[in-house]
Formats: sequence, structure tokens, C-alpha cells
Amino acid sequence: MPEFVGLTAEHCRRAWDITRSAFRAAFENRIVSKWDGTVVVFCPGGRTTTEHDRIGHDLVTAALDQYATEEFAAVNQPDVADRILFAGCVGEQPTARYTWYAINKALVAERTGLPSGDVRTLAPWQMLPGNIKFRGGFVDNGLVVGFAGVQESGSSGLRVWVVLACR
Repeated sequence: MPEFVGLTAEHCRRAWDITRSAFRAAFENRIVSKWDGTVVVFCPGGRTTTEHDRIGHDLVTAALDQYATEEFAAVNQPDVADRILFAGCVGEQPTARYTWYAINKALVAERTGLPSGDVRTLAPWQMLPGNIKFRGGFVDNGLVVGFAGVQESGSSGLRVWVVLACR
């Protein structure tokens, strides 16, 4: 049984508050390049959520409306927005572009079981049209997390921090 079965959007929000504080310190100490980005957390076990269970759903739907193409829809489940339990942003204004990248990274990791940045080097045959090739998507014991907005090492670090804080 996956470790994160009882995870709620509120757990994710608290984990994100902790992570966001650490990210702020990383930015102020010039460890990450900017104070910007979006995190998405999928429901553990591939289940869907109801509207009252989600945080940040408007951010997700705006990104999908703007960036999702027929190519994307052909390789991903149509209910992806309903599978995202939490979405949060680092900066003051969330961007649809970073949300889109975070969703895409998380989907690549979920589908392959590999961190999104490793797919291009360890299993390039698993890349599908429209998949993103950068780090930031991660799967850990059934929890799927994606982050986008800073350089690849920052994206990788942030998604790990979120997983740890959700524990």
C-alpha cells in the first residue's frame, strides 16, 4: 500500500508553506536563480479529487486551457486536472507556463516511474510527443510531484522537499 494514501490538500498546503520558506532562504542566498515557480501534487494512487478537496485547481485549469494541445491529450489522461490535489506558487503571481511545465514533468515521472529529467538519459524511448525533458517531476511511494520555475537543480530540490514535508 502506498505511503501517502491519506494525504489531503491541507497536508500539501502545510508542506508547501514549509517548503516555500526554505525556498525563500535558497533564493536569498542565491542557491536558486529566482523567486518564481509552481508545484503540483497528484492524488496518491491515481485517484481523482472532488472540487472541495483541491487547492489551486483554478491555476491548473488555466494552465491546461492555455497550453494543452491535442498532442498532449493523446498521451495523457483527460482527467489530469481532477487528479491534482494541490497546486501552489512561489512568487506573488502564479504563471500558467510554470504550472503547465510542473504538470508535464509530474506526468512524465508518473508514467515512467523515473524522475522526469532522467527519462531523457536513462530511457529516451519512453519520451512521448509533447513530453518535457527537464528535471522537476518525481514519484515516491505513490506520491507524484512536479515543480517548475527555476534552474533544474532547484526544481529537483524543491520537489524532494515537498515529498519530505508531506511525510
